Amino acid sequence: MGLNKKKLMFQIILFLTGVVCFLFLFEQLKSQNRLNNRETENMQKRNRIEIQKEHSNEEEKLMKQDEKQEQKIKEKRTSLAFVGDILFSDGVLDCYDKDGIDGILESSVAEQLSSADITIINNEFPFSNRGKKAADKQFTFRVDPNRVSILNKIGVDVASIANNHTLDFGVDALLDTCETLKNAGIEYLGAGKNFEEAKEIKYRTINQRTIAFIAASRVIPVVDWNAGVDKPGLLTTYDPANVLDLIREAKNKADAVILYVHWGLERKNIPEDYQRNLGRQYIDAGADLVVGSHSHCLQGIEFYKDKPIVYSLGNFIFGTTIEKTVVLKVVIEEDGHMELSVLPCKANHFKTVLIKEKEELDNFYKFYEEISYQVSFVGETEERRVVSTH
Repeated sequence: MGLNKKKLMFQIILFLTGVVCFLFLFEQLKSQNRLNNRETENMQKRNRIEIQKEHSNEEEKLMKQDEKQEQKIKEKRTSLAFVGDILFSDGVLDCYDKDGIDGILESSVAEQLSSADITIINNEFPFSNRGKKAADKQFTFRVDPNRVSILNKIGVDVASIANNHTLDFGVDALLDTCETLKNAGIEYLGAGKNFEEAKEIKYRTINQRTIAFIAASRVIPVVDWNAGVDKPGLLTTYDPANVLDLIREAKNKADAVILYVHWGLERKNIPEDYQRNLGRQYIDAGADLVVGSHSHCLQGIEFYKDKPIVYSLGNFIFGTTIEKTVVLKVVIEEDGHMELSVLPCKANHFKTVLIKEKEELDNFYKFYEEISYQVSFVGETEERRVVSTH
């Protein structure tokens, strides 16, 4: 009996020991599983992080590639900005002396000019303190040569001086104008010390693209304003033969040929028949773009053989008020195609600003389409629209 009790006790102890060992091993196994699971989770987390990093790096790489591609496209484009008549009248200069460029030109407009590869204007006055006022002329203009710094500050690169005010104060004032612009680093077109200089084609190479600039006037008060062999004056286009020859010459040397021409009637929104006829002759000779001035108001746009003729940009910086004007932006693509867009502007109290109010913008574009020829202005932004043919 005593022996059986001992045997039973031994069996109980052995069983309990087995249970304890089993529980111990079970807990160890659970602990190991938890550890393995934690390691698995950590590994999965690390993998997710690595994958996210790879995706992020790939996205960053793609963004950089896109930026490089965009930069390459930009490098193959050439951007031009054209504006119309500029006159530094007494009121304009008073505003400039008080507030600098901001007194005569809104910063957002000035940025459009300074950011272009080339900015072109019609300079509607001579830079000089010399000369005698032209007889029997209602309006005569002359500005101190020191004021040329204003053109530098707004980013002007090329100035047409082929207009009906360049000789307001005679030959000396014209020669001073040429010298002033040259010293300021601004190319001048359409007038000079003799016929050879007046008809000189100016070439500018931007982004491996050569652009030729020519300017001429179809408006002079007297025939004596014509340049001669040894006589200062203007290149005129009453007879277009000389200008047509220049266009053909430039076409053989340049990727694009641009003509800035002074023509038409003042305060008339519709071009004369002769303007449309001349514009087409210029295009037929090889001009890629014709831009006009003189009317002191906007005239329309026409495409002839897919080439734009912009009849007049109107006044840009001039008098107290300008009802409608534009900055004409031209982008020449790698294949030579020109995209035109316009930024509507106006002037109040001698300061030129963007038109921003929607109703005024809508009315502006409606008017511009009405005076143009099968042209519409399609939205890039509300303030800036691309010129498109119907």
